[in-house]
Amino acid sequence: MIKIQNDLFLITIFFLANGVITWSSKKKTSIAFSNIESKYMSLFKAITKAIWIRKLFFEIGFPQTTPTKIYSNNQSGIRLLLIMYLFPQ
Repeated sequence: MIKIQNDLFLITIFFLANGVITWSSKKKTSIAFSNIESKYMSLFKAITKAIWIRKLFFEIGFPQTTPTKIYSNNQSGIRLLLIMYLFPQ
């Protein structure tokens, strides 16, 4: 997956075998109190879409055997996700 984000739009592109299988370009509708929170919300949306696609492939008989790679251009958003995963409240 390739994810490009800026302040106004969230763009996600999912690839399988070097071909695009789905993409979306959406204007952000949620309000965040910080830039880190905004990046976290974008990553969360991309991850939930990736999980949905993996489940779809499993249901139609094409289970994925390798992890889904998610790329982000924001280190603070990745660190926040990692902290929330490692230290759930």
